[in-house]
Amino acid sequence: MESHQRYLPHYYPTGVPIFVTFRTKDSLSPELNAEVSNRYQKEKREIEKYDPSIRNASLKELNKKYFYLLDSYCDSNNDEGINLANYASSTLIKQSILYYPDDVVRVFCFTIMRNHVHLLIMFPQGAPLFNGKVLNLPDYIHNVKGFTGKKINEVEKSKGNLWMREYYDVVIRSDEHMCRTIHYILMNPVKVGICKNFHETENNYWNEGLIKSYTGFEVRELIRYYSSDQLF
Repeated sequence: MESHQRYLPHYYPTGVPIFVTFRTKDSLSPELNAEVSNRYQKEKREIEKYDPSIRNASLKELNKKYFYLLDSYCDSNNDEGINLANYASSTLIKQSILYYPDDVVRVFCFTIMRNHVHLLIMFPQGAPLFNGKVLNLPDYIHNVKGFTGKKINEVEKSKGNLWMREYYDVVIRSDEHMCRTIHYILMNPVKVGICKNFHETENNYWNEGLIKSYTGFEVRELIRYYSSDQLF
């Protein structure tokens, strides 16, 4: 398994689903973003001093803590920056996420919020080459951000980087984890009051057949049976 690290750890295996979140540069104010980043780095440095037997588990808990914190801040920020959920921007994001053939990348579901995107995808084992190479997670996210950043800036008559360079990803570890993650993604608009039911917003996407083939549930059943209180 290959991995790399900047602010949060990234893993890009093949043959397993991956939960990914990426957000706009103005999803948090510069001051709040710097405060959160500094707090994370300070706690991370302390954990790196721990005995190796508990270090990895502690880092996972730290990452979980800051994922929820950042997601909460993003959900509560409804006033600043470009709104990804408007029709023009969300259409570009959907086109970009779904651009690749299913044998290159499989998209289970995603939601487009005002300032961030939650996405569940998988890169199949033995996938064919695309433009001369095997597509992996960093390249995929780079391509999605690059295309949408340019096009949305054109639509909005804006300049500069649309997206934060960093993104967050978690490898799905079990069937239950996958079901809870799908619930978390599709219920995000419901949680913040955009709609009453997950199927009432055009900015939720799910592949019914793909999800059922992996979980055994239709999406409506899955939403009823599972919660996302224990996502990780």
